[in-house]
Amino acid sequence: GSYCMMNSVTPNARPFMGPNMYITPPAAFTHFHQDGHGTVDSGHFCLKGYNEVILLRRLTERHKKHALMILTGNFLNNGDKTHDYFDALYQVPHGDELGEKPAWPTKEQIEKCRQMGYCPTVVIIKPGQLIHINKGRLHAFRKMSPSPLPSHDCHEALREELIKERNITGEELCISVAWDWMFKGVTSAGINREVLSVLEASILNRKRGKMSLAIPEMALLQMAKFTPPIKAVDSVHHMGVSGMVGFIKNGQDIAKGIDARITNEACLGILPGLRHVVKEHV
Repeated sequence: GSYCMMNSVTPNARPFMGPNMYITPPAAFTHFHQDGHGTVDSGHFCLKGYNEVILLRRLTERHKKHALMILTGNFLNNGDKTHDYFDALYQVPHGDELGEKPAWPTKEQIEKCRQMGYCPTVVIIKPGQLIHINKGRLHAFRKMSPSPLPSHDCHEALREELIKERNITGEELCISVAWDWMFKGVTSAGINREVLSVLEASILNRKRGKMSLAIPEMALLQMAKFTPPIKAVDSVHHMGVSGMVGFIKNGQDIAKGIDARITNEACLGILPGLRHVVKEHV
């Protein structure tokens, strides 16, 4: 769409981000993870069956780990204060190296996350519904079956209500379509937030030897090439955008570029991240 950062990048240089179709049996689940190791947004459209979803708000690295400890962990009181939890931040959530998968979160665990301000969302996605997951947000999916859940399961009441409402009696194969993208935001503050979030995630991935799915540095440099003409940028020099003039060719009207919709709001939003990229790589 028009709000994807990769619109400024030539199609041949973009990584494959879907769409992918998933056909999954009931009761299968994917535990907590962040798509593209925190670098991409994702959309999930349910075609058939039901998806039980838990989604947290965007958190810092430290709070992501703390949330995982609450939702999947077993604290060990053995003197050295070590802990054990399901850590898929930099792993593939289905990977064998993660060992045994923890049980689905309980109502008590969800309430602890709520008390910590992690804003857990517990929902069921029905056929014809779409859920958008912002980059860096921990989430988990479970394919719904008609079997009753234990009273402590966080989806127990929602599942029971849905089964009665739709008179579900048998198991149904779950089919959904998912794709990834890089939402760039709309306002200057929103764009800045999105850009810095994906840059931070890519830096953390690089430190851990993990490959990011997104290409934020390339996207930023390409976005800077297609800023508004000089006259438009001059009107906001006093707001700190003058540092981007070096990316614009004098006298050339580039408003016909592939991302000419970028406005002064976008200029202000991408500037801090752009300065970081230039400092690190140029």
